[in-house]
Amino acid sequence: MSLPILGLVLLAAVAHAGWNLLAKRAQGGQGFVWLYTVAASVLYLPVLVAALVVAPGPLGWEALVFMAGSGALHTVYASLLQRGYRTGDLSLVYPLARGTGPLISPIAAIALFGERPGLGRCWAPA
Repeated sequence: MSLPILGLVLLAAVAHAGWNLLAKRAQGGQGFVWLYTVAASVLYLPVLVAALVVAPGPLGWEALVFMAGSGALHTVYASLLQRGYRTGDLSLVYPLARGTGPLISPIAAIALFGERPGLGRCWAPA
């Protein structure tokens, strides 16, 4: 891994941990969830516009359904995370919240899409 890539990974880790520390200090308020959701939407809007200008692709109803579903799931996750931060310690809630997604994803892929996990390319020699 090159040094700039490692730097970006470390920066992302610090930003993520710092964000969760701020979320914990917000005392589990739903107002905080809505505030950062609106702020993120405003900040990402120029990126969306640029992407649509550079590479406008078809955006059918399926894409809109998946975007709405993703937004709804993220809102539920953020609300539950804030509830956890309101009642629990950061050192307990943060690892549980971060580990739940990777635990649920393969289970859902197996149950909903008939996926069969295997070693795949992750273990193949480079």
